[in-house]
Amino acid sequence: MAKGKNLPLSLNSIRCLFYPLMLLILLCSTFLFGIPLPFIPLLSIATIGLISTLAGSRFPQNETLDIIQTSLDTLLIGLTMYLTGGLASPFLFYYIVQAVFVALFFKYQLSLSFALAMNALLISTALLQTGSVIPSFQLLSSNTALALVIPISFGATALMMTQTIASTGDKLKTKQMQLETIAREKAELTNLMAHELRTPVASIKEYSSFILDSPAVLLNDKQKQYNEIIFKKSSEVIEITSTLLDISRIEAGKTKINRSRAHIVNMIRDAVEQLQPLFVEKNIYILPNISSRTPRTRIDEEKMRRTLLLLLKDAIKHTSPNSTISISAGRKDRKTISVEIKNQGLGINAENIDTLFDKTIKTSGEEEKIEESDSGLEMALCRAIIHAHGGRLWAEAGKRVIYKFTLPI
Repeated sequence: MAKGKNLPLSLNSIRCLFYPLMLLILLCSTFLFGIPLPFIPLLSIATIGLISTLAGSRFPQNETLDIIQTSLDTLLIGLTMYLTGGLASPFLFYYIVQAVFVALFFKYQLSLSFALAMNALLISTALLQTGSVIPSFQLLSSNTALALVIPISFGATALMMTQTIASTGDKLKTKQMQLETIAREKAELTNLMAHELRTPVASIKEYSSFILDSPAVLLNDKQKQYNEIIFKKSSEVIEITSTLLDISRIEAGKTKINRSRAHIVNMIRDAVEQLQPLFVEKNIYILPNISSRTPRTRIDEEKMRRTLLLLLKDAIKHTSPNSTISISAGRKDRKTISVEIKNQGLGINAENIDTLFDKTIKTSGEEEKIEESDSGLEMALCRAIIHAHGGRLWAEAGKRVIYKFTLPI
């Protein structure tokens, strides 16, 4: 059986408020205001409800027990309303509260079933009263009595709702603090692991470089090939750990963003020029659509240049030879500028689009079923940098992967 929603207050704690308040309203209505409520039947209902609540509190809370007790509550509330005037009952507020709490504490289908059952109980009772099958109770004929009882009932309901909302807010704040602590500890662990990994790998890289470059070390072709592989792979690991550290520092807010007024259009042109050998190697053509009216924005030029280079390198990597990459930039609205980089390659499924920014998951293009050995670290770094600037980076799926990001002006 599926579990219900976990909320700060349990249904049992709500019942512990409901039935004593019901007794309070009953006593006030009968002895202070002289309203002729059926005292003995209502006292019996409140007592049964309170006893069932106290008995239920002795067992571990689970959905089955909550369903049984909520069913009993629904029956008792329906009977209470029948004995006190139906829809004119001062306990109508409790009917509404019951419906709200059921929706909060149970999943959709179950809460809908309870709501339908409560409505069916009210409607069938009204029909039976109309057909004189069961007697009708019209107790609140006095406007003065009505004016006194309803504020009491409404005030009691407001008290219950206030306690629920306040308790829920406190618990949500506690959960938020716990999540922030977990995120901070995760960032610290990532920093520690990256530092501890980078140091020995850097030693391996240096030793392999010494072996390759030293004239005193004579290597045959196989030994040279193996050392070149060691050097290359250790360099890749160092780059990965550096990227992990950068992401961790940015997400933890430990990296300073040195903002200055800069023109991102010029930075895009510089990045394209810097990567020109890669475009030529794959015979990729650039289709620019860059507005000269794109305003300057306050950005960290070094970090934004790195972001543009990483995005363009990724586009080149996933673009088929003899095809195109289109780049557009311009003002999106009065407060933001937008940049779009669209490659022409294998594409990606919509369900895999989020994995492009994942730090570990590999993605694959569906069209040719070719897996790319990408960790997603570089795209995760791009997203972290742009988010640190107050912007947003996302991707759109299809036969072309489109990267889009916005920055505040």
